[in-house]
Amino acid sequence: MKKITIVLQNLLIISLLCICFILISRFIVNINKEKLDPSYMWNVNFNNVKVTDGSKNADLIVNQNELGLNIVFEEENEFYEFTIDIENLGALNAKITNIELKTESNIDVLKYYLKYDNDEEIKLDDIINSKSKKTIKMRIEYPKQEEKIYEKITLNLKLSISFEAV
Repeated sequence: MKKITIVLQNLLIISLLCICFILISRFIVNINKEKLDPSYMWNVNFNNVKVTDGSKNADLIVNQNELGLNIVFEEENEFYEFTIDIENLGALNAKITNIELKTESNIDVLKYYLKYDNDEEIKLDDIINSKSKKTIKMRIEYPKQEEKIYEKITLNLKLSISFEAV
């Protein structure tokens, strides 16, 4: 009788261990299949574009942390200026890792200025704290020329700023 009790106890223990192993395995599989939504942790975007009065008309397209601009300058002293907010709505601070300005123009005389709205230079490794924003200002000018240019100047511009968590 004692042997049967020991065998039954061992079978019960082995059965419980098997059931625990199966439940733990299924739990791990479900964890691996679950998608994590990190948007509350990382959310850095361009937002709130304001074009300065007196600017030329242009097509401005904003997409997350990238913007595109298409404009035609017809006369000297024309300009296009705007401000845009870099908003960090996430839980992590963001560090600027790359600033890329690509321009394509039929005549290369335009001047480009990219700064914060308080006229400080934008630099790599600048930090945008969590739940805050920094406003940047971009100005494109068609300066007065020594020799008159009689054709329109077309500009396609792409500005991209990359970030990493700090």
